[in-house]
Amino acid sequence: MTAMSYYQIHPLPWQERSEWREVIVFLDTIKRVHGPDLEPVRLLAQRIRFLVDSLSGPIEKICAVTCPDCRDVCCERATIWYDFKDILYLYFGSDIFPDRQIKKVPGQDTPLCIHLTQTGCLLPRSQRPFVCTWYF
Repeated sequence: MTAMSYYQIHPLPWQERSEWREVIVFLDTIKRVHGPDLEPVRLLAQRIRFLVDSLSGPIEKICAVTCPDCRDVCCERATIWYDFKDILYLYFGSDIFPDRQIKKVPGQDTPLCIHLTQTGCLLPRSQRPFVCTWYF
């Protein structure tokens, strides 16, 4: 069994750019057709983003103490992707929408997220898939 098949049994959705564009067209259509009715969704998504942003600083401080050199990167082992809830949250709660689905690229031992660097994740915590917020 290869490292990729060990860590990820099922293919992740929306990996192709054309599929990702279809998701955006779908959301744009929902917003256009049901715009005013979606105000509670937009407000909830913005509230979640505010809360995630407010926790980010304290979490980063804890991380600097508990794992300063990050030798065992938790997110190397996780299946990381934007699920439908993440997409709704990002689309309605943010002005920033990812240009593609999260993907992993081959690493030395395990596949690595395209946003992972030696100093941690490039994405602000509020723009990460929810599963990534589990890790400091």
